[in-house]
Amino acid sequence: MTDLPKVPSDSPLGGPFALVTVYALYKIYPKFDYQKLLTPQGTHRWQLWLQLERSDGVGFALLLDMIENLLQLDWKHDPSLQDCVNKTCNGGKPIAGPLLVPHGLADTDLDPETTDQAIQATYTAYPSSQLRFETWDDVTHDGLMSASPKLWLQWISD
Repeated sequence: MTDLPKVPSDSPLGGPFALVTVYALYKIYPKFDYQKLLTPQGTHRWQLWLQLERSDGVGFALLLDMIENLLQLDWKHDPSLQDCVNKTCNGGKPIAGPLLVPHGLADTDLDPETTDQAIQATYTAYPSSQLRFETWDDVTHDGLMSASPKLWLQWISD
């Protein structure tokens, strides 16, 4: 999971990441009060989605068009969010075993430089980490699974 509180406020990914996180909190923590994170307009849309009893895609469609006004200003300080991030964030921690990190260099969803920086930071903080960072030219985020199975299947078999 992305360390959502660290995503810059002006990032175009901040809102969608926040929406997915609120959804995860709602599903994982039965006592989570989504109204603590959502604005009154966001709460109204969320409740409409729950009343419609439709798929996740419908919910995201209802909420994404108002992403700029979805969250309260202090949402990043919510204790449930902090607990979820601490339990699920995958950065800044030692790696228990070998880890293959494939990345397409034409990825427009996740900047390859960001991934490279995270790998280097992990090596610096945890020099004994067993990481392998592989890249593919002209491969996008979605195309990576089709472009890389030979490598990751070999990695799994080793």
